[in-house]
Amino acid sequence: MGSSGEDFLVAVIAGYETAIRIALSVSPEHRFRGYHPTATVGVFGAAIAASLLLKIDVHQTVHAMGLAGSHAAGLFQFQYDGSMVKRIHPGRSAQSGVLSALFASKGLTGPPQILEGTYGFGRVMSDRFSMETITQELGSYWHIMDVGIKPYSACRFCHASIDGALEIRSQPGFNPAAVESVEILGSQQLYSQTGNQKPETLTGAQFSTPFEVALALYTGNVMPVDVKI
Repeated sequence: MGSSGEDFLVAVIAGYETAIRIALSVSPEHRFRGYHPTATVGVFGAAIAASLLLKIDVHQTVHAMGLAGSHAAGLFQFQYDGSMVKRIHPGRSAQSGVLSALFASKGLTGPPQILEGTYGFGRVMSDRFSMETITQELGSYWHIMDVGIKPYSACRFCHASIDGALEIRSQPGFNPAAVESVEILGSQQLYSQTGNQKPETLTGAQFSTPFEVALALYTGNVMPVDVKI
């Protein structure tokens, strides 16, 4: 599009804000139902970002969001077998968001009440949809500032435990062979999402707090090259 740096940053920030606010409006039930929010709400963020860069009007942007809602898909079944489908969820949601904006720019329409409608995203995807959450402190509080960066190639729920393991390993005289057991306290979601103690694939290992902690204690590194399954 030949967009300016300023236009690009505005689009990115608006996209993040849109995706995060919609995710918060259906959390945590949405995730507990088995949906992967990176994919399901990512499409809305991508649609807003693309709409801004395409410079389509508000009416068309509403339709872009309506179209994006029909592409909101992505299931967490991969956590049980470590399959690779998770890798394509971000790309597919980005692709669908861009396509939705492009379709809207050409006159294709989507349901304006895609979030709050009877069969809209919020009511279909969660038992606890809150439309108010989407607009709460809009313009004064920026959720993009709450986004975490992943220093390790593992599920974000593993990271605090990995930090703790690496800190323990850095202590003088630490011997990993002397470790008999490790107890980790965390949320129910951490346990249900990353509690697998016997991963059989690389993706499975990246979704296993027990494995990642053991790897950190044993090798001091937690990158894919360190994983031997």
